[in-house]
Amino acid sequence: MSEQEVRNCLLVMLNLAAFEWLEAVSHFDKFEECLSLTDRALDERYDVELALKYFALSRSELGGRDVSDYLTDSIEKLFVEQNIATSDEKIRFEKLFTLLFNATGESTFRKYNGQRFQGRFLDSAFEPIAVGLGFNLDSYDENDENDIALVRQKIKEMWSMPLLLANVGSGSNAKIRIPRLVELGRKHFKK
Repeated sequence: MSEQEVRNCLLVMLNLAAFEWLEAVSHFDKFEECLSLTDRALDERYDVELALKYFALSRSELGGRDVSDYLTDSIEKLFVEQNIATSDEKIRFEKLFTLLFNATGESTFRKYNGQRFQGRFLDSAFEPIAVGLGFNLDSYDENDENDIALVRQKIKEMWSMPLLLANVGSGSNAKIRIPRLVELGRKHFKK
């Protein structure tokens, strides 16, 4: 079992309705299309892990902890103590990923080389883009052509930022990378 599959079992035991909600959220078509994950990643429930990661990082700092432990600890905090499994949260999540899909589609979390998006899904793109834009979401309209163009431009601009480039790749330490990139995204997507 993958770590997320274990987390899913934990959530089923703690709050079955919240598990079903998180599953439904992770199957939102625009979210799935923006991620563009491999079949293996989907089988290991990486889509659910990314939805959980978005909700967790949107509410609390990583605090230098191991990402896996942080996500596991977030299960109880988010879905038992706070119970964020609400229709308002689902609507907000869908607005965010509709905006991202409208702006860059399946290329959203891929590297931009100055000419085009290329490669595969990158966590180091997901963290600043999803969490950063989500932090500023109230300033954007997912159906407004100007906002869609602005988000596309901001995503492309991020790929010329030294801080992002220094934290991309297999050598980057998630404990250090995530706080830096979340903060970068929050500032960068401010309107």
